[in-house]
Amino acid sequence: MTLLTVREWGYVDLGPEAALTRAQADGLLDLADRAAPALKLKPSTEEGEKILLDGRRKLRAQQVVGVLATKSATLEILPKIDRDDGGARAELIHMLAVVQGLDLSTLDLAGMDAQNHSLLELLMALFAADLLKQLRRGAPHRYNEQDDDLRALRGSLNVVRQFSTLAGRQDRLACRFDERTNDTPVNRLLRAATVLLLRLTARQETRKTLTEALIHLDGAGPLPRGPIKFPNFDRSTARFAPLCRRAKLFLDHHFQTTSSGHAAGIALLFRMNVLFEEWVTVLLRRHLTPQGWQVQPQAGGQSALFRDGTGVFAMRPDLVLRRARNTFGDRETHVLDTKWKRLDGPGDPKRGVSQSDVYQMLAYRDAWKADSVTLIYPTNGALSIDRLRTANGTPFTLLELPMGDIRAAGHTLPGQVLEAIGGVTVMP
Repeated sequence: MTLLTVREWGYVDLGPEAALTRAQADGLLDLADRAAPALKLKPSTEEGEKILLDGRRKLRAQQVVGVLATKSATLEILPKIDRDDGGARAELIHMLAVVQGLDLSTLDLAGMDAQNHSLLELLMALFAADLLKQLRRGAPHRYNEQDDDLRALRGSLNVVRQFSTLAGRQDRLACRFDERTNDTPVNRLLRAATVLLLRLTARQETRKTLTEALIHLDGAGPLPRGPIKFPNFDRSTARFAPLCRRAKLFLDHHFQTTSSGHAAGIALLFRMNVLFEEWVTVLLRRHLTPQGWQVQPQAGGQSALFRDGTGVFAMRPDLVLRRARNTFGDRETHVLDTKWKRLDGPGDPKRGVSQSDVYQMLAYRDAWKADSVTLIYPTNGALSIDRLRTANGTPFTLLELPMGDIRAAGHTLPGQVLEAIGGVTVMP
C-alpha cells in the first residue's frame, strides 16, 4: 500500500520511478470523481472546481483536504499551514473536532502522529474510542411487546388467550411481556460503520476497540437496502447523534466495486473554505451567544435586485452578528465573510483582496444596513487587523487569523473578531 501526503495545491509526481504509478493515479482520480458530487465539485474531466487535477506526469491537489484511499494507494491532502505533516494532520483533526463535535480526550494524537498514522487511521481511531466510551455507558435499546405460552408467569397474564386457547392447559400460562432488544435504527447504523472500519483499519488498538464495541451492539440487524437514513433520537439516545453522523459519513463515502469497472475505496474529504467557515461559525456561536449576540450563519432574506417588488439575486453572507445597542431596541449589525486564502503583504495596498469580494461586501453592507463589514482570512503569521473605510465611512476590516495552532486560535478567535468589528457598545 502506497501512502502519500500532499498539501492543498501541491503536486504528486507520476511514473514508474515516481511515488505514484499511472494505474494508482487513475484509481485515485476515479474515486475523486465519485466523491465530487457530495462536495458539489466537478469530475476531473470537466472544467470547474475539482478534488484533483490530472496532469500528464503529475496530480495536483486543489482546495480540498482529507483522504482518498483505494486498495493500492492512499492520498492524504492536508491544509496548507506552516507545520510539518504530523502537525498539519493534528491541526486538521482539531478543526474537525470543533465542527463535528469530536471528543479528542479519548485519543493521544501526539503519540499517534509520532507513529506516522494517516488521517484516515486517526479518524477511525477517534470514532472507535468515542463509540466504545458511549456504549460502555449503555447501548441504545427498546422494548418489544411479546406474547408467549410459558410454564411460569412472565409479565402479565393474557386473560383472553388463557381462558380460550389454553383452557384446560394447566402446564402453560399465556404471558404478555416486554422484551429488551438492541435491534434499533441507531445500533444498526453504528454496527454497519463498525464492521466497515474493522475491514479498513490496520491499527491494532483500533481493531481491539471496534471488536469490543461490536459486543455491545450484538443483536443489531443489518441496515436496510438503499440510501442510509439518519435515525430519530429521543432523550435517551441523543448522545449518540454525533456518532451516528460520523458513522453515516464513513458509510456514505465508502464506494463499492461496480460492474462498470469502478474500484472500491473510501473518500473522506472536506472543502477547506467550507470547513474554515464552519469552524469560525461554531466558535463564534459558542462564545458570543452567551454574551447576547445573535450569530446567524448563511444569513438570507435579502436580495441584490428587485423586479416588481420581488427580490432576485439572493444574497447570503457567511455570518451576520447582531446585538442590542441599548435598552431602546436599537441593534448593531456586522456582516462577516470567511476566505480560505492568504493575503498579500502590506506592501500591496490592495493586499490581494479580490475586487469582486469587495463589491460583494459593499452589497451586504447596504442590504443589512451593517455597522461594519469584515473579511476573515487565515495566516501563518501573527494576528493582523487591517482597518479600512468605505466611501460612506463604514468600517471595512481585513482580519487575518493565525492558524499555526488551531487550539490556541479557537480560544482567541471570538475576542479577535470583536476587536475587528471596531469595539462593542455595552448596554447601559
